Amino acid sequence: RGERVSGMMARGGSRKEGKRPPRLDFDLCKKNILTKLDKSPKGSIDAPIRSLVAGVNGLRDYVTTSTCSGRVAIFGSVEHVNQRSLAPGRWLLVKHAEVSLAEIQAALDAPALAEAEARDGTSQVVIKVEPAILHILCRTMEAATDLLQVAITCGFRESGISLSSSQKIMVAVRTTSNSMEAPPGAVVL
Repeated sequence: RGERVSGMMARGGSRKEGKRPPRLDFDLCKKNILTKLDKSPKGSIDAPIRSLVAGVNGLRDYVTTSTCSGRVAIFGSVEHVNQRSLAPGRWLLVKHAEVSLAEIQAALDAPALAEAEARDGTSQVVIKVEPAILHILCRTMEAATDLLQVAITCGFRESGISLSSSQKIMVAVRTTSNSMEAPPGAVVL
């Protein structure tokens, strides 16, 4: 079976004999992506990378499918002292830009977290710094390889190329080298 599958793949076939996916019309796909509304929870492209996204989308062989400029987030949850389990938490701060010390202090002083602490026990707070990520659909494997090389050279070391069963060639531009997740502290009542 392994030889048959690898032989079919080498000839450009799909795993199901006789079922070859239709050729992707990149230009139509790009047009559809660029005319659709932004479906992200935020509803818009992050300001710090708008010019980058516009530049990528202005190139003939590429279109962004999802992007994030990176974010700073503080998440708070409550550990129930009697049950030793974490209750559902809430985002105390989410910002796709630089944050000030005053914004962090305000998030950590959130009234909802203080009420939950008083009622249930110890708060568990985590501050996260997450780097930018972009998913870019590419016209050809050559275009994807060129883009991947640029991404890696720019420090996005965990970037890669994915090939879908519908013949889409996607480059994920990402890194974890600029990530951080740490508890700024816990308050015991």
